[in-house]
Amino acid sequence: MQFAERTRARNGALSHVDLTLLRMGPLRPAWGLSGYTTPLDGLFLGGAGSHPGGGVSGLPGKLSSSRVDRYLAKRSR
Repeated sequence: MQFAERTRARNGALSHVDLTLLRMGPLRPAWGLSGYTTPLDGLFLGGAGSHPGGGVSGLPGKLSSSRVDRYLAKRSR
């Protein structure tokens, strides 16, 4: 059984996006969507496609929640 079939990962992408230089580090998951924010006000990204990537670390969610906290604090002023 292939990796993609075993994990049900579309096209075998365990880390959600392809691992190219234009989708790594602060550019993850794509240009204009890094920093856990999106063009839609109040919509944030915090999954395996966000920096620093998938795995068991939980860091994408933790870092995204920090961004959400700052957003909510700014709105309440």
